[in-house]
Amino acid sequence: MAKKNNYLLAAAIAGAAAYLRKPENREKAWSTFNDVKGKVTDLVADKKQQFTSASPSEKEAEETISPTSNESTTLNAEQKPEHDVEGGIVKES
Repeated sequence: MAKKNNYLLAAAIAGAAAYLRKPENREKAWSTFNDVKGKVTDLVADKKQQFTSASPSEKEAEETISPTSNESTTLNAEQKPEHDVEGGIVKES
């Protein structure tokens, strides 16, 4: 399996070298690379701004998971689900 990956990698490198041999293809590749780099930079800046501009109560609400009611989350003996032989839940009593 490792040899197949090495051959695939070598073929990809050879194809990229053949493609980038022409100056117009190199220009296209650099243009595309710079466009993508700019978009990623803008996206990261927007996410950073959203994170820093969130109010403390919003951040706390996102980080904290709390139950919506005051009920206990443990099951009583009569509430425990019954399991079948294969491990699936059949019914709750």
